[in-house]
Amino acid sequence: MYMHFARKESTDKVYDLAVIGAGPAGSLAAALAARAGLSVIMFEQKKHPRTKICGGFLSGRAISLLPQDLELLSLQYEPVYQISVIKNRTPNTYNSKSRLGLVLKRDKLDQLLAEYAVRTGVKLKENETVESVQTVKPDGNNKDLYLLKSTKNKDVNIFANYLIVADGVNSNNAGKVGLPGKHSFYGWGLSKVINMESPVAETGTLKFYPLPFLGGMGWSFSGPKWTNHGVGGITGKKHLKKAYPKLFASDFEANPEDEKPNTWPLPFLGPLKKNAKYNSIVIGDAAGLVEPFSGEGLYNSFKSAHLAISAILKSMAKIDSQVAAAEIYNPLFRKHFYRAFIKTLPGAALLHARSIMAPSTLPSQIAALMGNSLWFNETFDLSSIGTDGLLVKDIGN
Repeated sequence: MYMHFARKESTDKVYDLAVIGAGPAGSLAAALAARAGLSVIMFEQKKHPRTKICGGFLSGRAISLLPQDLELLSLQYEPVYQISVIKNRTPNTYNSKSRLGLVLKRDKLDQLLAEYAVRTGVKLKENETVESVQTVKPDGNNKDLYLLKSTKNKDVNIFANYLIVADGVNSNNAGKVGLPGKHSFYGWGLSKVINMESPVAETGTLKFYPLPFLGGMGWSFSGPKWTNHGVGGITGKKHLKKAYPKLFASDFEANPEDEKPNTWPLPFLGPLKKNAKYNSIVIGDAAGLVEPFSGEGLYNSFKSAHLAISAILKSMAKIDSQVAAAEIYNPLFRKHFYRAFIKTLPGAALLHARSIMAPSTLPSQIAALMGNSLWFNETFDLSSIGTDGLLVKDIGN
């Protein structure tokens, strides 16, 4: 909906970019934009560190898309060099010469990325929900802007030339700019973190338990003083809740009244949807970009952040010709998500078939997936979109 709007110069704030959601995708996008010289405001309805339910594994390919001056190693983490696929109590193990990724706590990673965004110059508004988003043409402007109203500053008009929506799988803001919001079909994840008083013995190994007839896997990922147990698949929550205690009965034996595993949706059909319109772009889980086989969301979240900022910067460079960010982003999205997704679906089906017929070959295939070296993995060349100068080159072993 378009409308003319009389600006109040004393209270109005105009930013190059507004980001809704300070999760991994939103924080990275905001930081990349600020590093490029844009004025950025970011809204987060909770306060960091906030609870985040997930597997707690950051893959090597996801790490490769993070800023090189992000203090990732300041977090408690465990490097991963081994993958074990356990079927019928028989472990099938793959040992990697290079690090496959890190096991860490997601709430701490999310907080680190948000704090990094603030250090780059992003104005972060925590505990502040965006109530409304409108496309307006303020008096004296020759260009449409986004007008955001928040819960804490209802009398202040926040204007932005560009908008990124990164408020998670149940996005409440994508629909406000005419883009798909909540997803109609997705898988589910179910996990629980068990904290330990002493260091965990089995660190450095990702353990997977194939659940092929549920379209997913169980997992056990161990950090320095915790273990993340979970199950995930394309089936419903009811079946996963039955599978969890069968795999991890010991979680309930010590204290049957202990906290039950938490569930979260895994949206993966986003590449088939439209995720940009005019100068607004939906990224991360809000865009439904979870990888179908592994359930990994961080890699595609980071990739979408890079693509979004690249599109916005190119749009700004063509301001005289009024080229909207969506005109640049949509072809990038089709190339890096839609086309890749069409290949990923049969690839995921083949990996599930391996878990049934040849589980001993699955660990090496999972490692290859984490390194983007399977036949259906898309090689993501950041130098072609102009944001590679800010990336991790090596964070040690």
